Amino acid sequence: MKIRTVSPTAIKECARLNALMEKKGIGCVLNPLPRIIFAPTDSNGRLGYFDADGNIIVLSENFLKETDTYNLDATFLHELSHAVDYGQRGFSQHDARFREICSALGVPDGFEKSKARMQNEQKDKVRCKVKKLIRLSESPFENESMEALKAAQRLMSKYSLKEECNNENEERMYSCQMDAKSRFFFYEKVFASIIIKLSGALILREKRGKNIALTAYGSIEQVQFAYETYLFLKKALKDAYDKEKQTEKNLDYYSFAAGLASMLYEKIKKCEEQSAARALAISYRDNRRIFEHIFTSSKITGRRTRAMFQSREAYEKGEIASKGINIPQREAHTYIRKIEDKREK
Repeated sequence: MKIRTVSPTAIKECARLNALMEKKGIGCVLNPLPRIIFAPTDSNGRLGYFDADGNIIVLSENFLKETDTYNLDATFLHELSHAVDYGQRGFSQHDARFREICSALGVPDGFEKSKARMQNEQKDKVRCKVKKLIRLSESPFENESMEALKAAQRLMSKYSLKEECNNENEERMYSCQMDAKSRFFFYEKVFASIIIKLSGALILREKRGKNIALTAYGSIEQVQFAYETYLFLKKALKDAYDKEKQTEKNLDYYSFAAGLASMLYEKIKKCEEQSAARALAISYRDNRRIFEHIFTSSKITGRRTRAMFQSREAYEKGEIASKGINIPQREAHTYIRKIEDKREK
């Protein structure tokens, strides 16, 4: 699971780095080119890494807070070198060959990600101090207010920090690709509807090359929950189908899946708490609004999907099998409070 940071700055920086990659002529070496995403820093505090399985260069979202692009570009070129090295040798490690590629792509001499990470951590501490000074600058005492504001400006200038107010007000959300294939069936679309009701996340089917990606948009907690719930539903369906198939060898999978998914959706609607349903509906609308604000050129469109069943008997067996499935749900009261707190800010 890769959670991606989505914001106007992230989109702008991805476009700039893609242009830089094209300028380096990487298309002659790699086809297809690696995808670039910004993501929340992992538990190791990494600034970036190359995911060979997904052909993705992942960069820390902390870079989006900076005006100085030196460390961002150097980290990106370092990970791009890994991509080129992997494409040529089938593996990549920090040896002489890798250093040659780094040099050819323009990674600055002496650049070390560990030092860049330490600088990044120091900047995070400075940001916290700047926020405190900005709050202090709102003091009713004029001298104290002016001194706090000057101190904040000096720190921001020294460490090349963006204006905190602009950074705080920028619309930002997170996304996670739950699945990707050439076609999604009726039962998978019903699963998406179930996840929307349970999480308040925005679930979209998006074109990704030859495939269609099923993607969740929302807060970090929402997209994590959406991804985990989707995996749970897929596994629960497989287990239920395998169990039923032991007694009926010719059971139609897609009819069974449609019956199971449809009944699960009705069960969720019937059992949902009114207050939780309202809060999650508000969250879904907020996520949709933020998405449309960030992706101003995109329009969310949808098509009605009719369920086509080859076997009514298999569909009904799926409905019966759904009774034994209890979908994990989040603590409603905690979730409502988080949504209300977000709206008050």
